Amino acid sequence: MKKLIMILLVSMTIGVLYSYVATKFTMNKLILYLPSYIGIILIVYMFTLYSPENTGFADLARIISVMLLLSMIIGNTFSGLIIDRKRKRQN
Repeated sequence: MKKLIMILLVSMTIGVLYSYVATKFTMNKLILYLPSYIGIILIVYMFTLYSPENTGFADLARIISVMLLLSMIIGNTFSGLIIDRKRKRQN
């Protein structure tokens, strides 16, 4: 359980770092929230369009993948909102 939480925190950190680096290079909000958009599309795809046979641990792997994507989306979205708010206050 500790390893799963650590992996989720690393995934969230990747989302935060992407927001920080993207802010340094561009002011475009589409690029800032790009991982969140891609993550949402992948989650919808995994649960609606992609339906292989449910064998073995395939369902568990799908749930863990969604958990990783959600942690990345949460990190990216919250850090993007904080960065946007700071940017508005400076201007």
